[in-house]
Amino acid sequence: MTNSVAFERLAPNRKVAVRGALFALPLLLPLAYVAALQAFLPPVFFGIAFGAMIGYLLTPLGAEFWVPFSVILVLNDGGGVAEATWTVASIVLVDWFTALFLLWNFDLAERLPFLGKFIDKTEGRCRRFLAEKPWRQRLAAAALALYVALPVQMSGGVVGSILGRVMGIPRYRVFTIVALSSAAGAFPIAAAAFVVGPPAVAWAQGWASSGLPAILGVAVLVAFVAAIAYMVHRARRNHDEAA
Repeated sequence: MTNSVAFERLAPNRKVAVRGALFALPLLLPLAYVAALQAFLPPVFFGIAFGAMIGYLLTPLGAEFWVPFSVILVLNDGGGVAEATWTVASIVLVDWFTALFLLWNFDLAERLPFLGKFIDKTEGRCRRFLAEKPWRQRLAAAALALYVALPVQMSGGVVGSILGRVMGIPRYRVFTIVALSSAAGAFPIAAAAFVVGPPAVAWAQGWASSGLPAILGVAVLVAFVAAIAYMVHRARRNHDEAA
């Protein structure tokens, strides 16, 4: 592997005190951030930012959905660059908080029923993959940074942290990679949504109000029913011919 073992353990004489702090701090930090965000942002924009954080954390949809969707919501409610930036930063911080929790409590995560099995399987595959070619170990950090920055599903703080640790990358280096790559992947998407989003929404609203979606929907439904009727008729004809 690289410079350290995959699963670091706390020293036994510090385990209780340090483990309690490392477990509680990543949970208290997001609570403090949400409280500060609520005090700083107007209610409508706080609702968008907080909803995006919860959605990004609990749903399978990644930053490729929540970032542009949240930016468009902010713009539709009259927000500007500042409100959109805070919203996107809130989504990015979800990766930061989850990465911090996992990297400080990784040995607990590997004992969980489902997550632990995923970690074990991933570690075995990573070890075999890196052992095949020595040069792959030198590119592990760069590959991790690229993976986290890509706007694809399961490329955020949770999976990125797990991959970094099972690759043997030191945990604080993993956190730095995840933090920077998450921001590098999210803010360009936000900028594109800020520029392209309003014209796209206006076009979609105009297209919807034109009545064309209803006509298209009826046409698709008629075509679907006709196709089903044709297949049933053909099946009966083939059955009669076979008889």
